[in-house]
Amino acid sequence: MNRVCGHIHNPDAVRTWQPLAALIGSEKVAAGPAATVVDRSDLVSHIEDQGQTGSCVWQARARAIDLVARAAVAPIEWRSVQFGYAVTRMLARGSVDVPLTDEGCSPELAAIVAATWGMPPASALPFNADHINDEPSVVNLIKAADHTLGGEYVIDGTDRAQLIAAAIDAGHFPTLAVVVDEGFDRTDGQMPIGEPFGNVRGRHDICAIGYLSAGGVVSAIKIVNSWGSAWGQGGFAWLAAERVNHESTVSVQCFTSKPR
Repeated sequence: MNRVCGHIHNPDAVRTWQPLAALIGSEKVAAGPAATVVDRSDLVSHIEDQGQTGSCVWQARARAIDLVARAAVAPIEWRSVQFGYAVTRMLARGSVDVPLTDEGCSPELAAIVAATWGMPPASALPFNADHINDEPSVVNLIKAADHTLGGEYVIDGTDRAQLIAAAIDAGHFPTLAVVVDEGFDRTDGQMPIGEPFGNVRGRHDICAIGYLSAGGVVSAIKIVNSWGSAWGQGGFAWLAAERVNHESTVSVQCFTSKPR
């Protein structure tokens, strides 16, 4: 499945989020996984398909926000990927005279957009791959101000798989950017995807929804993708902990507060 990779790594951008321990408590971070198998695919209402667009950063973000709300039994309307992806690229381009291009965006800038411009519902600006480079109207921008998002946390360290499991146990669903290699492209969703190999096409953002553990050690993280149900096992797959902890995996983030 040869899809576009839309993650632009930008670690030097302003980072507004705090460590995961500030969200769930240092004792929960240190405690390790609470169960052997956790799979919250029951919370996934649908599988998104971003088509041949580079909108993965906002697809994963919309999924994480949706799952947090559903886990709290307070579902909200799906967020507008179209809006967030457009405004993030508008912020990055540097000049209003430069037209938008569909080349992806950085989650660091996406965090700034969500906190300052907002994350409106999809009904305000539905996803449309054919109009992915259209800029939101002034009306869209004004209405988005009612849906600003806060509460962003970063998962750093050498054992991010353990921290992702701790976040899921606490009702949060981290996003992460992984390189798209042959294993990721060809996965059947059943065997965990291991460390990168073969041709690497770029980075892609996904959302974590579960984990496997044994003896308190996480061995795999379950993810939901935005490449439609034909990818993996109905849109889902497993990442081996070695893949999650690999140096090529970046921008592991957690979102907590729903848009106002």
